[in-house]
Amino acid sequence: MQRAFLFSVTVCVVGLLSSHRVHGDHLGEYRTVDVIRDYGYEAEEYNVVTEDGYILALTHIKSNSTKMPVLMMHGVLAASEQWVLKGPGQDLAFLLADEGHDVWLGDQRGNHYSRSHVKYNTSQPEYWDFSFHEAGMYDLPAFINTILNYSGSEQIHYVGHSMGTSVYYVMCSLRPEYNHLVRTAVHLAPVVYGLRKSLTSSLQLMLQNAEDLADVLKKQNIHEFLPRTSRNQRMIDNVCSERNKFLCLFMVGPDIRS
Repeated sequence: MQRAFLFSVTVCVVGLLSSHRVHGDHLGEYRTVDVIRDYGYEAEEYNVVTEDGYILALTHIKSNSTKMPVLMMHGVLAASEQWVLKGPGQDLAFLLADEGHDVWLGDQRGNHYSRSHVKYNTSQPEYWDFSFHEAGMYDLPAFINTILNYSGSEQIHYVGHSMGTSVYYVMCSLRPEYNHLVRTAVHLAPVVYGLRKSLTSSLQLMLQNAEDLADVLKKQNIHEFLPRTSRNQRMIDNVCSERNKFLCLFMVGPDIRS
């Protein structure tokens, strides 16, 4: 029974991802900074290099105020545009900018906007040898260093959603020298750990056999889950109605031009 279940899961995952073997057709060059500019705000994007060589996107919504800068980090399967998709008057990033804060939107390694490395590319398995642990160890400190150097501020405010909270806990635990650099931290849907007894039996089974599933995917040269591709965009267009499209965008990754 277990083997049958795992086989079914593996087939489904491979079927979903096989059209995109890491180097697939990622959508366009329309980025978070373009969304912000389209709404009439002044913005710019920086490339931030981490200690272990990842080149990350960091988007800045400019402000002339001297208020403390705010770093906002997205959740799992998402990217920095999650903070600006609904527009001014609704999204927190714009509300903070309207209050005079310098707002900075980070993109963790491996997502749609942070896919470069000083040595590797996304077609190489070495590029994908990381987890949320490395994002907390290296990505957040690199973002904070850049923001403090640019702004001249001694501290920042931090807003994290989902995995954006998990990586913050990693940083605070393993890079304690950064703790005093954050004045306040606001965590939305925080994720710290999961109790095994709270998981469904199917999730428990997948966790118990995670290494076997990972080996199957690696042999297929699949290192990315639900990438943002034209294939997945077509799935959104064909399957998702206007009523539940926001959920579909979160699960598959939006074409932010639409």
